Amino acid sequence: MGFLFQQQAQRGVLLSDSLCFLSAYPLMKEKLPLSIMEGQKADSVKVYHDLAPFFLRNNMVDFSLNDVRVRLNLIYDFSAGRDFIDTIGYSRGEKLYTNRRGAWLQVNFKERAYVESGFYETQAFLPKYLQRLAQEDSLNIFPGFGRVKPYRTEGVDYNMAFSVFRVKIKPDFTVALGYGKHKVGNGYRSLLWSDGMFCYPYLEYALQKGNFRIMHVWSVMQNMRRLPLGDTPESLFERKGGSFSMVSYMPKPWLEFSIFESTIWNRYRKNEIGSPDLLYYSPIPLSGLTQFNSSRNKSTVGLDFNLRLKKKMLLYGQSSLVYSNENTLAWNRQLGIQIFQFLVPNLDVNVEMNQIAPHAYSQSFQVANGVHMNQNIGHPLENCKEKLLRISYRYSRWMVNAKLNLINQVVARPIIDGFEYGDRSLSQWEIQASYWFNPKTNSQIFIQYADRIDAYSYTNEDFGYHSAWLSLGIRSNLHANYQDF
Repeated sequence: MGFLFQQQAQRGVLLSDSLCFLSAYPLMKEKLPLSIMEGQKADSVKVYHDLAPFFLRNNMVDFSLNDVRVRLNLIYDFSAGRDFIDTIGYSRGEKLYTNRRGAWLQVNFKERAYVESGFYETQAFLPKYLQRLAQEDSLNIFPGFGRVKPYRTEGVDYNMAFSVFRVKIKPDFTVALGYGKHKVGNGYRSLLWSDGMFCYPYLEYALQKGNFRIMHVWSVMQNMRRLPLGDTPESLFERKGGSFSMVSYMPKPWLEFSIFESTIWNRYRKNEIGSPDLLYYSPIPLSGLTQFNSSRNKSTVGLDFNLRLKKKMLLYGQSSLVYSNENTLAWNRQLGIQIFQFLVPNLDVNVEMNQIAPHAYSQSFQVANGVHMNQNIGHPLENCKEKLLRISYRYSRWMVNAKLNLINQVVARPIIDGFEYGDRSLSQWEIQASYWFNPKTNSQIFIQYADRIDAYSYTNEDFGYHSAWLSLGIRSNLHANYQDF
């Protein structure tokens, strides 16, 4: 369930000192110490009306038939706000709003199988920088939610569906078929495989034996480039194979490290579409490393670790190497620390630093680049350094969250005889107060203020964008949403 669930899972695992792997999300709930996790443990909130549990702690529909349990909830984001600064060119002025509706179905078949399905449908008027990202900069996506189409001239319309069918073959061996996302790592960002990109079809298996865990995922990725028009009324997008696998080891309950590899598989030969190389179908973990120096496919090798200290600190990091067809070797790295109960109870602090090399994901050979639906498979930017600070405080179900991003990036823009390189400096801070009224759907009533300064400097020109907006509303946060890059 997005950032909050990840944070509560980390906190619970540290307190329980259990042998629980945290390197890959989504996590298997039966492996987590749910009895001490906020939002999962028995609720202590007092209620004074018969209808109160329906809103504060229960699923909208929840019933069991023999060994089958069915849960159904509405998911939503109804919010409105005002942009105070960057409103030039908007006939609607400074008004912002989001109207998102959806549903989320979960079905458990005893402890052997699990089915999940859900969808969102959204219309929104966005801050100007997100509008540029979605429409004016030819990205044509809303971060994490895929393609957009115009809505009332200045708005956007986008949607997302997700599903999974997961079967427990044996107590420590599961297989899943789905359409959704994964995340590798314990940070706010993932440099290896991020949930910041759009959903994709996938087949996954995970095997845990003692201190070892193996996970392998096959997926279908796509570029937002059209194929030549065929028999369908609308030309299809260019597709490619994707896979990643990781082998994790926990020698002690306080130390976990993983070897990771991902490969984007080219499906084209002599400009004709076909199947990926036979090795794409290999179930052997880390077999994609054979493509590391390939001129046809794009492979990444990485390391991920987390060190759990004194039941209240999580030191984590990632490092990856990528060889692109630009004849460059990209080295990316991350280091961060999450401190729970910092100085006072329920005050959490997260500090993170990321450095991303040029061509870490993109390359001119687009049929095998590390990009899905115009979004990088890892960090959303390249050729940049990022510093991140997050602070959160919780009292009962009342929460205050603050975040600061500082990004310095080398950027390029086309000129007559090639490209001109310049510097970009991004500063974005946000503060949010909320009431977490239903943990079952991670639903909150919130008010949020954000300020963003995005400055560019080239040889003969300096320019930038400044946005500051206030929003309030009610929403359920099932998926992480990254809008700070």
